[in-house]
Amino acid sequence: VAETQADIAVIRTATAPDPESVVRYASVVRGLANGLKRSQGTLDGLTRRDIAAQKDAQDADFRRWLATQGRSDDLATLRELDAAIADDQLLSNQEFGLGVALHSDLYRSARTLYRLALEQRKPDAEREPGFQQ
Repeated sequence: VAETQADIAVIRTATAPDPESVVRYASVVRGLANGLKRSQGTLDGLTRRDIAAQKDAQDADFRRWLATQGRSDDLATLRELDAAIADDQLLSNQEFGLGVALHSDLYRSARTLYRLALEQRKPDAEREPGFQQ
């Protein structure tokens, strides 16, 4: 939630001096604001019922019970599961960041400008359609 709020603030600050940029990025800001509203609502609901604390208590109870069962294979499996979950969370965060970066207007603009620079080096007849003069 805080990151999305910061993203919106950066876009608004960067585009404020240029009305054309404000219009161009309006849909991006609206999309971020919609996602922010949904995320904030979910977070508020989870916080209100303190779901995280309930899940933590259940997990702690289960781990205490499992430790009393004397089954080391199960404890080892639980440690492996914890490691797999940590790896998955890290990967999810990385994939989210990559998705945001690759689907941003700034990235698309940079990619187009780079491609235009490459195509301009070629004679007009050799350029890809859409890059010819």
